[in-house]
Amino acid sequence: MSETTDRPPMLPLSTALQAGFELTTRKMWLLIMPLLLDGFLWLGPRLSVQPLLNWAIQQLQNTAPPAGTNNPATIEVLQEFGGIYNLFAQLSPRFIGIPVLFKSMEFSSTPLSTRVIEIDSWGIFILLYALFSVSGLLAGAFYFAQVAQAVHRPGLGTFWRRLPLRLLHVLGIALLLLGMSAILALPTMLVAVLTAIV
Repeated sequence: MSETTDRPPMLPLSTALQAGFELTTRKMWLLIMPLLLDGFLWLGPRLSVQPLLNWAIQQLQNTAPPAGTNNPATIEVLQEFGGIYNLFAQLSPRFIGIPVLFKSMEFSSTPLSTRVIEIDSWGIFILLYALFSVSGLLAGAFYFAQVAQAVHRPGLGTFWRRLPLRLLHVLGIALLLLGMSAILALPTMLVAVLTAIV
């Protein structure tokens, strides 16, 4: 005996993409948040972790070769990463943040001379990383809630009424993930510190 449901059939990928494009052209305000964040990441100040990476490179170079860490390829990757990584990019977490284009780019590849702020403290780095990640998750939740509201059209009253609960759900998941990451990273950090001391 088959059960009937009211679930709509799944759309083909091409149809879904076309519908998304048409929705964006009708709701141009959906582009405001991505454009503002993109503009900030492109033309705004940069938070560089180059001093921390230089310290890590120095520790790798001082490590005995049998440990397998004194690898020129690894050092080169760290140096290249330090030249393009902007900590402000955590305002758009991968996959679930506000979609942007300029998450990773060289500091010199902008039309304006932007200020580069170097972070030389691991404590400040971890604090800012967590702060920007959580802020990016909340901003992403707000943005995708706007997209859902534009698709389903439940009305602004329903949107604002449901928004706090959605943000709390995202914040809870973010704190859980951060806690798990800290627990998993702690042994690695202890090993790195002991290796540096020895």
